[in-house]
Amino acid sequence: MENKFNEALGYAKESLGSAIGNEKLQSEGAADKAAAQSEIKRAEAQENAQNLKNQASDKFEQTKQDASDKAEVLKNNAQETAENAKAKAYGSVPSGENK
Repeated sequence: MENKFNEALGYAKESLGSAIGNEKLQSEGAADKAAAQSEIKRAEAQENAQNLKNQASDKFEQTKQDASDKAEVLKNNAQETAENAKAKAYGSVPSGENK
């Protein structure tokens, strides 16, 4: 908010300097306005960077959770396949020979 005020103040000084023919006041106003606009852009860029960082972090956490979920499914499938193979192998051996 302060930067918007400084931008407006710079614009007013620049306009007043132009209106009364005071080049120094006009230059100071232009410089104040440019500095305020630069600070506004810096603050916007910083906010955008923070938003991108948060989005990337959220995406990473979601991807990590998805990978964990898929790994759990694969582990369960492997265990089930191993148990089925074991049951099939022991089921085909005549009784008393699987000791």
